Amino acid sequence: NNLSLNDSKFETKFISMTNDKEYKLNTFRYFVVANFDFFVVADNYPFDWQHIYISFSATNPKETGIINPIPEALIDREFQIDGWKMREAKTGILKKKETHNQNASLKKKIELREEIRLGWTLSRSTPVTIMKIAIPLIFLMFLNYYTLFLPFKDSGSAIGILTTTFLSAIALYFSSEKPQPLRLTTIDLIFMYFYIQVGFSILSIAVTRFIGEMYFNQTMAFMKFLLPISAIIGIFVLIKRIRSIRLKPRIDY
Repeated sequence: NNLSLNDSKFETKFISMTNDKEYKLNTFRYFVVANFDFFVVADNYPFDWQHIYISFSATNPKETGIINPIPEALIDREFQIDGWKMREAKTGILKKKETHNQNASLKKKIELREEIRLGWTLSRSTPVTIMKIAIPLIFLMFLNYYTLFLPFKDSGSAIGILTTTFLSAIALYFSSEKPQPLRLTTIDLIFMYFYIQVGFSILSIAVTRFIGEMYFNQTMAFMKFLLPISAIIGIFVLIKRIRSIRLKPRIDY
């Protein structure tokens, strides 16, 4: 049911048939190669979980009979996907109610559709992505915090450092990998927080340097306290978002 619309690449090859005389049943084995589509939940990229699955059903249950779901004991839990970790495997029957409008009167008819689902929940292995982003971003955050300790006479240099830091963060953002289609993900929120932090620092230094040294020193003392607190709050919100059930994939999508 979820063959790819762009390139299904559906190929089957008959392998063998086994006759069970006790139950008067035949067992057929096929080798299947196909591309499948599934719903992607990319909001937590690069800390996201995904649920990949195969959905299938009988074309005419009245003639061919029902299809039993894959037994739990037969689910493949050993295969590996580069860059991902397997969290759990699920199998079962997904039932959906469908409404069809029939005849010229468009009379509504409700039908119950059943499909077998076999799926695996995966979590992205993020060390490489985190290292590419975290190390430069931590260094840039250090530069941002460093400028708060510069004296009033060096406020011009502080603005120059912060401007360079801001532009470097923009370049880092556009060079980082992002999911398609574009949507607001966790990595976007991280960079948005950093932009706000640097922008607020630039405005604070730029405004107070024209007011006077006393206000400049008071503002910088407040910023030295504010930035670490905001970073702790940001980390707390980030962890809460990553663990959010709302952003975890489900088998019944």
